[in-house]
Amino acid sequence: GSLLAVPFWIGTVQADTFEASISLLFAEYIVAECWFGPALASLYKGVPKEYQGTAQGLFTVLTAVGNVMPLVIGNLQSGDSSSLPSVLAWTVSGAYVLSGLGFLAASAYLPEPEPKAATEADV
Repeated sequence: GSLLAVPFWIGTVQADTFEASISLLFAEYIVAECWFGPALASLYKGVPKEYQGTAQGLFTVLTAVGNVMPLVIGNLQSGDSSSLPSVLAWTVSGAYVLSGLGFLAASAYLPEPEPKAATEADV
């Protein structure tokens, strides 16, 4: 999802009209935010029950780190508003690529699914 969001995000910030931008932003949200459910499911599956509350809290704190990005982006902007689309395209797309690579690396540690037992209906 993170990697699929990159072209939609670049289209969002480079679009010529508001309508095109908001349409691309909608598509970007649909594909970019599909990581949240599987990430939480993996977190709960991999952490013992007595530590799940702590793990959820740490997960929430780490996702809140993104709240400092407006400050970072503001400092990267060269002073004129014309550079904002370019700064947004690079920073957000870069974050999506990094998170996509992180998800790919984490997927190597997922256990293999257990084979389903055959039932009479399958025969």
